[in-house]
Amino acid sequence: MPNKAKHHFLFFLGHPAHFHMFRPMICELKSHEHCVSIIARPKDVLIDLLEASGFEYHCVPGGQRKPGLFGILQNLLQKALFLNAYCRKNKPDIMLGTSAEIAWIGRLRSIPAYVFSEDDAAVIPGFAWLAYPFAHAVVSPEGCNNGLWQKKTLSYPGYQKLAYLHPARFKPDKGIKDHYIPNDKPYSLLRFSSLLAHHDTGASGFTTETARRTIEILSQKGMVFISSERQLEPEFEPYRLKIHPEDMHHVLAYASLFAGDSQSMTVEAALLGIPAFRLSSFKGKISVLEELEHRYQLTFAFDPKHPEDFYQQITRFAFDSNTSALFDQGRQKLLKDKGDVTSFYLKMAFAALEKNA
Repeated sequence: MPNKAKHHFLFFLGHPAHFHMFRPMICELKSHEHCVSIIARPKDVLIDLLEASGFEYHCVPGGQRKPGLFGILQNLLQKALFLNAYCRKNKPDIMLGTSAEIAWIGRLRSIPAYVFSEDDAAVIPGFAWLAYPFAHAVVSPEGCNNGLWQKKTLSYPGYQKLAYLHPARFKPDKGIKDHYIPNDKPYSLLRFSSLLAHHDTGASGFTTETARRTIEILSQKGMVFISSERQLEPEFEPYRLKIHPEDMHHVLAYASLFAGDSQSMTVEAALLGIPAFRLSSFKGKISVLEELEHRYQLTFAFDPKHPEDFYQQITRFAFDSNTSALFDQGRQKLLKDKGDVTSFYLKMAFAALEKNA
């Protein structure tokens, strides 16, 4: 990290994945005695993660977002008003996050605001139009198509989740895994998302029937555990993995196979070299996952309307003795191509501060 004057960095976190993404950067900044402010909205287990980290943070008031368009608009307004009041009082030098509000308030108060995204603009058109025109820059992986805003995009060789899952930043701890699964039997991990985000409108993933069939198949190979953002049907409750959120990546890293409809956790599994199978209507629509599938063969996507192909492939890889070596080979190829993303983020932020000085 450059030996510069002390600065005030503001991170706006809207999802647990954003906590993981920025945590190494926040730790680096704090270790060099920069001022770091964190504003978060109560989403899923985000507040639990912040509490466990020991980071000081400010929570956007209003509780969980209400469903529907009205709930989305109300939540946007609440966050924008809270952020504006905070910036008026505390005057950060730079803002970083994945929310449109930092772009609006950054423009209003002449504070550089960097919006991070790894979804193509065509996949999240509403968010892109709300955020990108006002952002100082959009920070995205190489290959991500930001459409009209490609010229203001800062691209890097990697993915958001490599910011915390690159070997320089993460070492799986078998002791943590053993705390939750105290044996060496193979196990599969399933993840069901809520599909309630603004860009999830009309999206589909696992149904009760596809979940049931997947468990039947994978139970023949070993244990099955479920992590779920949405309410589980009673028949699936015995499979629920009761785990502290900050330990999830250690358990994921030792899994034999991952399956789910969460785009985020699919990427995480792929980056750890865990065979990752996604049943999602976003199949073929997200550049990062397309690259992980077609360039590195670390994940495979299937249409929820035609789950038979999905069943066939999880059966094939779950029972193939060469699966682990095959996916580790793909991961090593990826790590040769990609860099330490947190280092890029730090250099980018300090370059922005120098430019704005």
